[in-house]
Amino acid sequence: MRRNTLSLHVALALTAAVSTPALAQLEEVVVTAQKREQSANDIGIAISALSGDAMRNLGILDTADLAVAIPGLTYATSGLSVPIYTLRGVGFNEDSVQAQATVGVYNDQVGVPYPIMTKGLMMDMERVEVMKGPQGTLFGSNSTGGAINYIANKPSQEIEASGTVGYGRFETTEVSGYINGGLTDAVSARLVVRSIQSDEGWQKSVSRNDDLGQEDKTAARLLVDIDGGDTLGVLLAASWWQDKSETQAPQYLSPNPQGLGGNPNANPITNALQFEGPYARESLLDTDDNRATDWWGGNNRLGKPKNDMESYTFAATVNWDINDAVELTSLSSYSKFDNNDTLNNLDGYGGMPLDNAVSGITAQDTVGALVRDQYGDFDTIGLSAFSNDASIKAWSQELRLSGEIDQINWILGAYYSHDNVDSTLTQYAELTSNTNLGYADSFANVGVDSFDMPGEQKSDTWAIFGHTDWAFADNWKLTLGLRYTEDDKDFKGCTQDNGDGDTSQYINVLVSGDTVPGGCITFLPGTNVGGLIKKTLDDDSTSGKVALDWNVTDEVLTYVSYSRGYKSGSFPTTAAFTADQLDPVIQEKVDAYEIGFKASLADGSAQLNGAVFYYDYTDKQLISRVSTVLGALPALQNVPES
Repeated sequence: MRRNTLSLHVALALTAAVSTPALAQLEEVVVTAQKREQSANDIGIAISALSGDAMRNLGILDTADLAVAIPGLTYATSGLSVPIYTLRGVGFNEDSVQAQATVGVYNDQVGVPYPIMTKGLMMDMERVEVMKGPQGTLFGSNSTGGAINYIANKPSQEIEASGTVGYGRFETTEVSGYINGGLTDAVSARLVVRSIQSDEGWQKSVSRNDDLGQEDKTAARLLVDIDGGDTLGVLLAASWWQDKSETQAPQYLSPNPQGLGGNPNANPITNALQFEGPYARESLLDTDDNRATDWWGGNNRLGKPKNDMESYTFAATVNWDINDAVELTSLSSYSKFDNNDTLNNLDGYGGMPLDNAVSGITAQDTVGALVRDQYGDFDTIGLSAFSNDASIKAWSQELRLSGEIDQINWILGAYYSHDNVDSTLTQYAELTSNTNLGYADSFANVGVDSFDMPGEQKSDTWAIFGHTDWAFADNWKLTLGLRYTEDDKDFKGCTQDNGDGDTSQYINVLVSGDTVPGGCITFLPGTNVGGLIKKTLDDDSTSGKVALDWNVTDEVLTYVSYSRGYKSGSFPTTAAFTADQLDPVIQEKVDAYEIGFKASLADGSAQLNGAVFYYDYTDKQLISRVSTVLGALPALQNVPES
């Protein structure tokens, strides 16, 4: 739900004011997609770029908002606060914290390790560049869909400060500002802060007088630029963001009963919301209302669904001109992310009209005495809820040599990263709409309250890469790129009884299993004994690119390219009854073919770009289902060809 905001801008700048006349020509877009400043019209790559002013005017606050302005880029949420970025149809709908991205996100060339770490607010940007297609010969990390690179405004010696205050719909207040200036003759710094707070949610409960969707986001960044003379430059960056906003509740679409073990005669879980009483509002029972939904009441033991995330990143960029022809670049970073029991309501029945029962069974029939005793009235519970407690620690090092020899520009690089992701996903299953745990007639006295899904994944990635552009003739340029990567991952995890023994008892009764209270209920391979599942995944790949550019005229560039990209495999965090549900997906491969053009028209007052592309997948990664005695349960799988 987008909001309208009125802003007041106050600035203090100790700089000279210059008046510039309006120009009929379009402003040239300068990008650093190939690690040097170039006009976007001179590069045979599909690139979309937005200036910082354009992002402000469009109301773009974070990476998710870029989808409104970048052709081919879409955003969705997985339901567990993990964002899904899709570029030209290449995406990965996976809700595990450790899910690898198909679209890489970078801040001043430093990669953000995992999609969930991209949820912070954007601040004080010079521009953003979105490169489409497989990336890997120019960036240390790898991606199959493309790359989003944010370029922040850098410190300068000029002393200046600026602030913005805005107020908009849903009682939303936005405050941002920066201060910039020289600390010494060789050191300058820029401090930026931004906060968005709202006191009213945009979603409305259909069963009571309540709302959901309040925002509570804050971010800060400090950049320090050190001038080491004519040959050395150092940029130090420290950034922090926090998100304690309420999470979005899903909306009812249609009933989808699932009986225990696939038995359609088992009690279906239908709407557990009460639409009677003093707070019922008939106007919100219309499922076409995009604000109408529902969730458990505020007096529930879980409280309102909301985020509780915090992230820190420290980075150092060093540029050293070894001589007139060769430059060394070092990119070092350390990131820490904490997800402190972020809570999501995933019942999927929010806004369901009372008369839309399944097989004649209404909410009152479905909710048993056990739930009534524990949770009280119907409108204080939800069908299914998930909380996620996760920690990510990641560091990376990239080294690049770059230079120019005659008509050849070249880059050689090496990259290493180490990540440790520790996550525990908890499902509160009193009335889960997925498996109906504890509500088959024969198990009426075995109620499952909740269960945990702990997992730890350690990753090491090594890569070497090279990229070169050769202007071998007038108006012709050949681009070649090559990359070799090794990914090693170690995983351990399971689905676990929360300690009260209810889940382990349920599993033991159902399949004569041997699980214990507080222990793993995922069966070890070939047994009915619960235990910790340990697995490894080792992948290596060789990817690259070849492209040919032809400047038909000074105003028209055409290009043809072929590139191959890889997305590394990963392990899921899921409700695993069998060990094979925790099998990883192996790396997916994309072969991308593209023909395009860029044309400056009407003496530079208009621009027309176009491209035709074809992508061929091998081992595409998808969330699938495997059959168990508990019904169809989720797992990650590879599709051989697509």
